[in-house]
Amino acid sequence: MTKDITLGKYFPGNSFVHRLDPRTKIVNVVIILTAVFAAKTWITYAFVAVAILITVFAAHIPARLLFNNLRPFLFILIFTFAWHLIFLPVQGAIVLKVGDFVISQKALLTAMFYCIRIAMFILLSSLLTLTTAPLELTDAIEVILAPLKKFKIPIHEFALMTSIAIRFIPTIMDEAEKLYLAQKNRGARFDGALHERLQALLALTIPLLTNAFKRAEELALAMEARCYDNHAQRTNYKRLKWNWRDSIVLCSAGLSAALILTFERLS
Repeated sequence: MTKDITLGKYFPGNSFVHRLDPRTKIVNVVIILTAVFAAKTWITYAFVAVAILITVFAAHIPARLLFNNLRPFLFILIFTFAWHLIFLPVQGAIVLKVGDFVISQKALLTAMFYCIRIAMFILLSSLLTLTTAPLELTDAIEVILAPLKKFKIPIHEFALMTSIAIRFIPTIMDEAEKLYLAQKNRGARFDGALHERLQALLALTIPLLTNAFKRAEELALAMEARCYDNHAQRTNYKRLKWNWRDSIVLCSAGLSAALILTFERLS
């Protein structure tokens, strides 16, 4: 069920994308996502899709590993698609008519538009985690948000929680797979009637949450046993280094986003 999902996993490599500073990758993802959410035309989506493909090629990541991350969100994509088809008003040409149910061309294109937007958000986030080690991601988040420390915001704790959450996504998925097989062997029906599915899902969710809280408690005890102090002044074993590659990539992303936003405003 989840063996091919790589959400939250790091794909080791020495590619151009892997060698970029994690701060560059985070800022680039934010810039591109801003362009995606501001997009109103298919041209912008085509540009972002080309950028994703180029990044996948430059990172030497198998495309299958990346696109498998869409599987856990398939229900959200289907729900979004169906919602727009059902509740958007009928405008333009009629694509399908079954009794009182009518699907217009505009509703169909709008449903596809928003599903692609969600898919791009997932793919870009997956590219970030696949090419950036969790510790590097934590350090980058802490450095980027460092100015907020002046407002007494616990940036280090936020970065640590983000890193731990990303790190334990694959672990929770593996546990969900084991629980799914165990409950299925005990007679749980995940493909039966609706009430049977809900009962099976409840039998799967409760032990999964229990294991998650237990793992969190064990991690907290382990950190406490190692004398972890979140208020201590900490240093990094590996310091982040900015070089010319990061400047070029960041400037290119910023310029591309500016051109996209200008095009969207004029169109």
